[in-house]
Amino acid sequence: MQPPISISAALDFSISVDSFQRSRSPSKFASTRADRALCGHLNSSTLSRWLFGGIAHMGNLTRTEVSKLIRNKLLNGGKLTPKQLDRILQKYGNHERSRVLELLRCKWGIPITTGSKGCYSITESDLRRFADDPDDVLSGWKENAKKNREYRQLYRFVTAFTGLTGISSETRREVLAAVKARI
Repeated sequence: MQPPISISAALDFSISVDSFQRSRSPSKFASTRADRALCGHLNSSTLSRWLFGGIAHMGNLTRTEVSKLIRNKLLNGGKLTPKQLDRILQKYGNHERSRVLELLRCKWGIPITTGSKGCYSITESDLRRFADDPDDVLSGWKENAKKNREYRQLYRFVTAFTGLTGISSETRREVLAAVKARI
């Protein structure tokens, strides 16, 4: 059995004792302040489940849960070195970096950039847009990611189709016109 993990160690959140104690005061807004103090700008469903007994210890998480943790850290303005990212991935289930980044970038459309030293982050302009309207920006990023996936799929089809032999030029023109109309 693993020893219990402190909240700050669980997700690398640094929480001051004062803010935590103030959030535990018996006022009617205590739970709201606790959520903000513990979760930062974004609420993490994984953190909430862990705090309220859903996760006994921070062992294996699904790839989606780990991706959400990383997404939330980056959207809060954090940066991750490749070593830190690998440590997080190993700690929560030994996930592959490429698969998690694919989920973040290609499926959810999170605009993660890689700095000159290899650090993963989100640009200031994207963070400002996100801070202004989080739900709208996330849905916009996700919609753009969906369109990009469709375009890549069409490109792969056209590339494979043009490489085929034995197809008449008229048939080829019709198919390519249909693809062009789809775009």
